[in-house]
This record gives sequence, C-alpha cells and structure tokens, in this order.
Amino acid sequence: MDMVKIFAGILTGAGMLLMIFACLAFLQGSGKLFGVGIDKWGALAPFLLGSLFFAAGVYLLRYLLTGGRSR
Repeated sequence: MDMVKIFAGILTGAGMLLMIFACLAFLQGSGKLFGVGIDKWGALAPFLLGSLFFAAGVYLLRYLLTGGRSR
C-alpha cells in the first residue's frame, strides 16, 4: 500500500513540474527553455500531459486515503 502512495506522489509531482515547465515555455514564447527548443503552441503537449498526471495522482491519493469508499 505504501508503494502505491509513493507512486501517486510521484505522479502528482511530475504533473506539477510538467505544468510549470509548460507555463514557463508559454510565457517565454519561442526559443530554448532549459536546453529544449519549444514554441508557444508546443507548450500545449507538456501542459496536457502534466494535467493528466496531476489529476491521476490526486485521484489515486484521494482514493487511497478514503479507503476506496465513494462519496
């Protein structure tokens, strides 16, 4: 059970990092950000992936903390 909580935490953290990267890339415009060439619309892919990871991690943590009960 602890491994699943660690996995949920990793998913949530990775999602936050990807969304922050996407926001920085969007604000910068075009060019290189942390050595990665990305344009304004190219930041959409990491943002969508980050939001998916973040939502899955939060959902998994919430499911584990409530004991699998639905509200």
